[in-house]
Amino acid sequence: MSEGFDDANHQVPIGVGVNFKLGDNSWFGVQGEYRMSDQRNRDNIMLGLGYIYRISSIDTDKDGLVNRQDNCPTVAGPVATGGCPDTDLDGVIDAEDNCPTEAGLAALGGCPDNDADGITNTDDKCPNAAGPAATMGCPDSDADGVVDVEDECPEIAGLENLKGCPDADGDGVPDTKDKCPQIAGALRLQGCPDADGDGVPDDIDECPNSAGNLTTGCPDRDADGFADKDDQCPDQAGTFKGCPDSDGDGLSDNVDDCPQVTGPASNRGCPIGKIKKEVRERLDYAARAVQFETGSAKLKEVSYVTLSEVAGIMRQYPDYNLTISGHTDNVGNDVRNLSLSEERARVCANFIIATGIAPRRVSSLGYGESRPKESNDTAEGRRLNRRVEFDLRPR
Repeated sequence: MSEGFDDANHQVPIGVGVNFKLGDNSWFGVQGEYRMSDQRNRDNIMLGLGYIYRISSIDTDKDGLVNRQDNCPTVAGPVATGGCPDTDLDGVIDAEDNCPTEAGLAALGGCPDNDADGITNTDDKCPNAAGPAATMGCPDSDADGVVDVEDECPEIAGLENLKGCPDADGDGVPDTKDKCPQIAGALRLQGCPDADGDGVPDDIDECPNSAGNLTTGCPDRDADGFADKDDQCPDQAGTFKGCPDSDGDGLSDNVDDCPQVTGPASNRGCPIGKIKKEVRERLDYAARAVQFETGSAKLKEVSYVTLSEVAGIMRQYPDYNLTISGHTDNVGNDVRNLSLSEERARVCANFIIATGIAPRRVSSLGYGESRPKESNDTAEGRRLNRRVEFDLRPR
């Protein structure tokens, strides 16, 4: 203490004081001191009143950290995060946390990654199954670019447009659904080819190069269920190897001598006793004996006797009518063959009528090459197929 520079002295204070807290950072103080001097008669007593306000101890957000230590002095937060709020308690403060309400990893901006694939749940299409970033966090076992959850063939690399399945023959049908996986085919046929376009896959088509029915894939002109190649009457629907049985006697019309009248097979479908066996034989002979000029409907003279004999048979059976049918081999145009067969049958009918037989009892028609009796592959077969048949039937 100094009262003047000339009489300065040194004092040692001894005292006590009391502070009364008025607020969080303010106090009212009362203090008393006894001061001992190193000079004589200089001891003294000092009393004091004071007000204390602690500026450095302010904690605005009341989080236990004073402002100077608080990184977020206006928002309460834990000490662990420097006084800044951390709602999900993941160690990443809310201001820097991209997922503030979900505990996550600091390396991922505070967002969770359930499958630990390095992609946050919010960006991960498969948050519970680890996968690469290229497939947005979803696994792709076969690495074909189609994620497993959408891949119908997850263990075999395939095409995106086929839901991850392979297509070995490139026909647009995945191998898993392709019945012919090594041969390109149509989708409607489950990937199998159909060369003739009849709807029957080639592998089960009996006629793969000829459009046919859906049963065998073979042509069936009369739609009787018998393919033309196996149908003995390809232009007439029937159940007997493709031939009809008009009279229902168990013999198909093509082998029934009386197709409109029932009769036993032993008499070739004709009623027993009506026409003698030898008469039938003569009519069969006539079919082979009648001859024409080559490629023409002009009768050869040798045929006159045979046709006259047929007319005589009709006189023996006045209650019967005669149907004459013309037939050709398969040489030449089929339209021309049909016309030729009709002309030849008509010439024979006209000859018989000219002998005095009533025209109403004689009819003619032609079948062209459609009803061969033998194979047209041999000369003998073609000769036998060129014929005019005589069918005597009761009225």
